Amino acid sequence: MSIISQKLKENLNTIIEYFLLFILYAHLGWWMEVIIFYFKTHTFVNRGFLIGPYCSIYGFGCLFITILFGKYKNNPKKLFMLSFIWCSIIEYVVGYMMEVTFGGRWWQYTDANFLNINGRVWLVTTILFGFLATLLIRKVEPLLKKIIEKIPKKFINTVAGTILVIYAFDIFVTSTFVFGARDAIESIESDCTTIISEYVLDNIKNIIR
Repeated sequence: MSIISQKLKENLNTIIEYFLLFILYAHLGWWMEVIIFYFKTHTFVNRGFLIGPYCSIYGFGCLFITILFGKYKNNPKKLFMLSFIWCSIIEYVVGYMMEVTFGGRWWQYTDANFLNINGRVWLVTTILFGFLATLLIRKVEPLLKKIIEKIPKKFINTVAGTILVIYAFDIFVTSTFVFGARDAIESIESDCTTIISEYVLDNIKNIIR
């Protein structure tokens, strides 16, 4: 019985660690998107789909990269190629699914010459993602795991539980508003991130008032 209990505890600790890494990757991805967009437009825009400061696609993409390709940590060339392919697939599939589900595009590369695929994937960005993924597995992930391991388990569990509740609530609220604006989204021919971000925030402000 104690062996089973210990196994469950270990599995739970692993799940909590993965969830925290997911949130950290999503948050770092959000900052990268916001900073790049700011330098391009000199305006602050929430580049994530959700209200909070995280881009879930980065969270899922990075987490699965570390799980799937971590064993190639000492083979940078293979790690880069696999990450490059994986990032291309993830970006294309997620972009397509969001278009089908919500009726609009949260990013597109139609102005990025012939190196894009249906405006959903661009060779330049996927090369960048390949390099970042290689850096993530070789340097960033080991550092983040060491930091998480040094924090008391009870505190980690409380933080993870709180973030999970906030994240789940964010998904519910944002999805509700975005589904409600589907007709307007479908009429937007370009990147709808800025418009949707403002629309969701305006609705939240009206509810608070």
